[in-house]
Amino acid sequence: MEVKFEYLGEDKDFTNAKVWKVEAIHVTTTRNMRKFTKTELEASGRSLSFRPLNINHDSSRQLQFPDNATLAMHFNPTTNAVEGAFRVSDPAINAMIETGRINAVSIEQIPTLGETCNQIICEQHGVAFIGMALLESNVPPGDPGTINKIVAMESLIVSDAQRECKECSDDTKCHTCKHGEYDEILEACLAQKQIDTPEMAQDMRVTACLEELNRVNEPAFKGITININETYDKIEALIHKWNKAGAPLSKSIPAAIERYSNSKGMAHYYYKVMSEKFD
Repeated sequence: MEVKFEYLGEDKDFTNAKVWKVEAIHVTTTRNMRKFTKTELEASGRSLSFRPLNINHDSSRQLQFPDNATLAMHFNPTTNAVEGAFRVSDPAINAMIETGRINAVSIEQIPTLGETCNQIICEQHGVAFIGMALLESNVPPGDPGTINKIVAMESLIVSDAQRECKECSDDTKCHTCKHGEYDEILEACLAQKQIDTPEMAQDMRVTACLEELNRVNEPAFKGITININETYDKIEALIHKWNKAGAPLSKSIPAAIERYSNSKGMAHYYYKVMSEKFD
């Protein structure tokens, strides 16, 4: 059983940020005798998305969030692991990963439905992931035998404007492509999630939709959750700024969306979300 640590590329929206792929926890019994079943990890995998990072589970070595964070995570039945990506903006930490000084990760979780324990192990129930530690090479990971291997990859996180449409020529970019195959389908899924699960956080709705559309592992979608969430934050911040200056919401909401949204489909989604938020 081997967890892989793979370099995916730079995240250009964060200074010095690099994005790494990782298998964070397998179906296993950890070194501290916590048992994680396939059923539990299937149900809880996405909850490891967009969580803070630290070094060696040391509370004094928390990394700044969201500059350093997990990204979209999910359970992969092929590897029997919760896997996905995480972003690191601290150059020193990236250097430690690149040189192998940091070569493993360890999840942090709460068994919200308790544990079933015998004299040897405690099976976890209702797992909710709350963070992830990056482990230095002298700190053994809880998942037995999972020392990570770092492998450089060519695929980089790119913006929507850099994505090429499958049905158009290589020179046609997706945000101007008449097929609109990416944003419109995703926007429809997000809109339905908003109706079906209004209590679900936006980043979790994005993750759920990417999984349902089987887009989690496609290179073209490596950065889409980052893009959506950061655009959302920029729009919200600008609306607050203009609102404090006395601008009416009827003008500030569409103006802020027009400034930051780069697709018609997602503009509709942002308008719906912002209108409800500032209602």
